[in-house]
Amino acid sequence: YRHPIIQKAINITWFGDQDADGIVFHEYFSTMPVPAIALVLMVIECCIGEWSQGIRRQSSWDQEHFYNAYLSHINSLTDFSRHPHSQGQLKQIQKDLFKYAW
Repeated sequence: YRHPIIQKAINITWFGDQDADGIVFHEYFSTMPVPAIALVLMVIECCIGEWSQGIRRQSSWDQEHFYNAYLSHINSLTDFSRHPHSQGQLKQIQKDLFKYAW
């Protein structure tokens, strides 16, 4: 969950300019919400899928498929946070995603 593309997507999506939601409503992003991280991961998955055949094929953005992908990412993040060996790693990642978004 520390790949630079995740940070870049968050920066562009919620911190792109002084009127961006992450700036204006910073109190909601100070610990990057799990649903926001899951959304970014789902979009990254879609983009990778568009290139899966070696050439870009635009995704149909099938609601059911991507909703299930989104839920899968929510579940994975939740499982990661609860894993006994994670020792608060997700919480630190959430804080770092906000810290480096500015």
